[in-house]
Amino acid sequence: MGRAIADGMLSSGLVKPAELVLADLQTERLQAYTQMGCQVTADAVEACRQADVWILGVKPQSLPELMGNLHPYCEGKLVISIAAGVSIGTIESALPKCSVVRVMPNTPLMVGKGVSALCRGERVNDTERAFAEKVFSCAGSVIWCGEDLLNPMTALTSSSVAYFARLISDMCVWAEKNGFDAFDKTAVTKWVCDTAAGTAKLITDRQLNPADLVRTVASPGGTTQRALDVFDEQNLDGIVSDAMDACLRRANELSGNA
Repeated sequence: MGRAIADGMLSSGLVKPAELVLADLQTERLQAYTQMGCQVTADAVEACRQADVWILGVKPQSLPELMGNLHPYCEGKLVISIAAGVSIGTIESALPKCSVVRVMPNTPLMVGKGVSALCRGERVNDTERAFAEKVFSCAGSVIWCGEDLLNPMTALTSSSVAYFARLISDMCVWAEKNGFDAFDKTAVTKWVCDTAAGTAKLITDRQLNPADLVRTVASPGGTTQRALDVFDEQNLDGIVSDAMDACLRRANELSGNA
């Protein structure tokens, strides 16, 4: 995810390669950035010491130790954290005199189609807010919300990537069992993905209510309606709601809000 953020900033021109310092214990994974002219180091503390803006992309369990090491250098810094479940208050307590923006991104950020939910701490000024928005706008869309909505956003825009991928996978498995096994699996997957992307574009470009599109496609007594009848018989709406509720409960547990 950190590399996806870096790619967005570089490709958009938000920062020049020489202005970007990337830290990873396995520096060989960042060789392409070295070739572009970015600074690369295995020492996260040294990287942050040089920078005015920190993007903390470590795992939540690694964040307390890292923040302890960064404490002496935090004054006046903008800290952008994508660590799930770690509150703004926790970061502000560990890194006093810094400004904190907490972000819940999703994996399509890797292809420039991400959705990132951002929440600003009380110390964040308008200039810092604008910069944080530019960082994530480079690779998708941005939503500003209260911190209380970041866990629900996990269910809605982050974990939901897996929901859509699961449906696409199931449709591809069905296709293989129903005459499409002679085709390359990559081609079949692309057909389903193109249909999903086209459906999403149709809804957004024409500002359609998704439920209205369902009714438009489903003629009474037709093939689509027969499929939708099975969804209703199996209570698909309830399954989706229950699954997202379970996701939210787990997000609350992990962030200590259960």
